[in-house]
Amino acid sequence: MKEYLSSAADVISAQKTDAEVGLSDAEAASRLEAHGLNKLKEAPKESIIKRFFAQMADPMVIMLLVAAAISAAEGIYTGEGGVADVVIILFVVVINSVLGVVQEGKAEEALA
Repeated sequence: MKEYLSSAADVISAQKTDAEVGLSDAEAASRLEAHGLNKLKEAPKESIIKRFFAQMADPMVIMLLVAAAISAAEGIYTGEGGVADVVIILFVVVINSVLGVVQEGKAEEALA
């Protein structure tokens, strides 16, 4: 039975209770033991690694990774190196992602 689609009278009848009095203590204890607490299950938390890589889906991060790849390809093609540019760009991406994960964690704690 989908209680949310039924009338109040139908739900009261199906639950074998009284709208004025409610459940007796014994019946409430019995239902608590049979069905458990009326509590939603908590969603499993995402791992830190998964949250870190989720930060990589940001368009700005993707552009920085493409820039790092182009800089690396140019350095290899011209033979001039360009390693510093690649390292700096990747360092910025990693720091940005770490800060994003930290801020996300603090926001979750504030909401909890």
